[in-house]
Amino acid sequence: MIEQIIIWLKYILIIIGGYFVSIILKHILDKNITRFRIDNYLLYLLMTKTPTASTKIILKSKKRPEVKEIKKEIEKEFRLERNESIKNNSFLFKIRNHPTPMKIIVIEPDENKLFTTTLETFGEDKLPKLFKSSFSNTINYFEKINKKLSNLEFKSINVLINISCYLDKEDKIVYNCDKNISIGLKTISCSSKDFTDIEPLVKKCLRIWRNKFL
Repeated sequence: MIEQIIIWLKYILIIIGGYFVSIILKHILDKNITRFRIDNYLLYLLMTKTPTASTKIILKSKKRPEVKEIKKEIEKEFRLERNESIKNNSFLFKIRNHPTPMKIIVIEPDENKLFTTTLETFGEDKLPKLFKSSFSNTINYFEKINKKLSNLEFKSINVLINISCYLDKEDKIVYNCDKNISIGLKTISCSSKDFTDIEPLVKKCLRIWRNKFL
């Protein structure tokens, strides 16, 4: 009887010890490591519902973007199933077999004498888990459009992602990661004065978001 009690006590102590070790390990990893966090990624995969997000890419250029030319380039590059006419320097389109419509808007120069071109989703995409999702495809399409507009010589980029999050937390805490990345529970904002590709920025933002909020 006493031997059985000792064996059960050992099991209990091992479980309690393992729990405290896991807390300490997570605390150390959270402070020093953001890449390759298998613990956070597994938690993300186990969620029963996939978060969705709307995305806006803001690009600044000195050269004037011609909306008609942008529209022609998109019509050449993609097979469209929805393609609205230009109104107020903007137009809405939908790529065939892709669930989320997209919109392009060109805004006249601001005080910095730069034109603004925005690419945004007109709806929400599912964020990726194990495999690529509609969000992944949207970012890929944005990247292709961006390359078609390379003649505009963009000077800066700003990525805004609004997440329809079901996590039971308040959206008050914001993490300022690096100088230009701001991560909240339901919002991700990343900007760069030195223009770069869209996809690497988005992947970095999502990785930080998972590490901070899961």
